[in-house]
Amino acid sequence: VVDALGNSVISTSNVTMTSDQAVLGQKSAYIPDNGRVTFSNPSLFNVGTGDFTIGFWWRPDAWAVTDDFGRVFNTNGDNLGNTGPFRITFDPGSSHLRFYAESTTDGNAFAEHLFSYDLTGGANTWHHFMVSRDNGQTTLYVNGSPEASSAISYHLSTSNNPTLGGAVGDYGTASGYFQDFFWMNET
Repeated sequence: VVDALGNSVISTSNVTMTSDQAVLGQKSAYIPDNGRVTFSNPSLFNVGTGDFTIGFWWRPDAWAVTDDFGRVFNTNGDNLGNTGPFRITFDPGSSHLRFYAESTTDGNAFAEHLFSYDLTGGANTWHHFMVSRDNGQTTLYVNGSPEASSAISYHLSTSNNPTLGGAVGDYGTASGYFQDFFWMNET
């Protein structure tokens, strides 16, 4: 797993690269329920209230859709609990991919629910997810189509290392194959 632009050192735990399950003929990263990818440069994710885009391909495996609540991505690394500033989780009980951000207006430390997506197709189906905040409006795109949006105001800033996958001592990972993860700071 590499940062193509060289902006961050990336470390992995229990992650394997494979061409067995891949989109567009490339390799994908298999992240099991106890795995994660950690980004060493949290400042890349500090966009404040500015615009950003995050995207990735995900093919959840059978474990992800039957296991307990799992983390897909969190800008706050190993920060335990229900805090932001931006995180994506998967709830296998409802088959919802959930997106959260810490509001700048509510005065509490819990991340607010931006929107959810019903993950139709279940396990072993590739999905492309992209979340983009543009002028305060955050929109979820799935396989290229806009599916949900929110105008909740939030500020992204962290000193912790963002993670794709689980965090030590907290929720496990929403396991499966990931490919072409990207984050674009548009400020």
